[in-house]
Amino acid sequence: MFKHIKFIDNPPIKPWVIVLFALMGNFFQPINSSAQNPSLLSFVVDTTYGNYVHALAEENGYIWVGTYASGLIRFDPSTNEIIKYGYIGPDSGHYAIYSMTIDSAGNKWIITTNIEFEVQEPDVLSKFDGMQWTNYRPTDFFPNIRTRSDVFFRSIAFDKDGTMWIGTAISGLIKFKDKNNWEVYDTTNSKLPSNLINSIIFDSVGNIIIGAYKGLVKFDGDSTWVVWDSLDTGPFSNNSYAIPVVDLNGNIWVGCYDRFSGYGVVCKVTDFTTYEEFETPVLPGNYVYSIALDADNSIWVGTNKGWVRYDGTDWIYYPPIGDNMITDIIIDKYGNKWINANYLFTNRGIIYAFREDGVILDVKSEPASSNSIYPNPARDFINTADYLGWEYQMYDLLGNNVQMGLVNSENINISKLSAGFYTIRFFKEGKQEVKKFIKV
Repeated sequence: MFKHIKFIDNPPIKPWVIVLFALMGNFFQPINSSAQNPSLLSFVVDTTYGNYVHALAEENGYIWVGTYASGLIRFDPSTNEIIKYGYIGPDSGHYAIYSMTIDSAGNKWIITTNIEFEVQEPDVLSKFDGMQWTNYRPTDFFPNIRTRSDVFFRSIAFDKDGTMWIGTAISGLIKFKDKNNWEVYDTTNSKLPSNLINSIIFDSVGNIIIGAYKGLVKFDGDSTWVVWDSLDTGPFSNNSYAIPVVDLNGNIWVGCYDRFSGYGVVCKVTDFTTYEEFETPVLPGNYVYSIALDADNSIWVGTNKGWVRYDGTDWIYYPPIGDNMITDIIIDKYGNKWINANYLFTNRGIIYAFREDGVILDVKSEPASSNSIYPNPARDFINTADYLGWEYQMYDLLGNNVQMGLVNSENINISKLSAGFYTIRFFKEGKQEVKKFIKV
């Protein structure tokens, strides 16, 4: 491998660097060949100060991002293209996107809240079809709702017929076909234990699984209800809140509060008859924000203190990323886990992609490139003359995006980087090449 390395005009390489370079054969590829992406990458989708990512969704290789300050963003991982659609609400207020669901026709259904003070109707349910916005206020359903304290819309899901079901904070469950065709299920006409509906999904046979305040509910959409509520023992007597998933064996995984400790747990529910709890120290944190299922039937859990995977036998822990508050995990067709981990304290719109065997970004296979970067290892600069006119992003071993820009000269200055191993992703006109190097 060393015959490919070019050393020019850099200080002598220390022996420990050479040893590490030899031991990291799997990390490094010959500089004249394309290299696999690292297992963790970060992407800056918006640089607006104070802008947080609040929602993620995936569609046909695109990652849709709902933000606090910049509305709706579409990100193409294969080309690094970012399109900002903003948000057009029913008035000129400042609306933050809090959740997002995509229907079978490609419409984006978005729950927003006007974060300005003294707004009578802060919540809006919006549909974006790629061109136009259609907005629904709570008063379109319940004319008597008026106060800001009635934070209304909570969750959205679609059944196999394309009918939308809406969970609300105070008015139960809405079955919605259009503005003139909808009905409501609440504590007065159903077996819902509460009118606060935090989450909705559908199982493989079409039952609605509802995470409600003081209960976990299964509803066949017609007349049959199965409820674990405050009359029962177990974790569902307080609150079921994290969006549940149904695994390949039909088990329901849901985040909820433990009735005794008051902390968050993950529960595995079998046939609505038995359950198993997982809590700290098995979980890295005591609040469960997100749950996802991969193609191997492994469960991914995001908490307030990190993320973890359960493969059916063992819990596997992963290094901290961002603020390490994992509020969203979605999984695309390549097995990439797209993660929102910077909810509170960072001021840029950053998302992360993770895949153990290297992140796949849907780039068409290209013949082995003759382009190169050198010297490698390097101290102050790397020569990137073969990539003039290309954009680049540079990542450390943890997947952090540490440097980015346009290659407009023969050299990229790396003098401010800490010593270590780095990956550079070059992209231009839909093409992408990945190189790796050591900074000494």
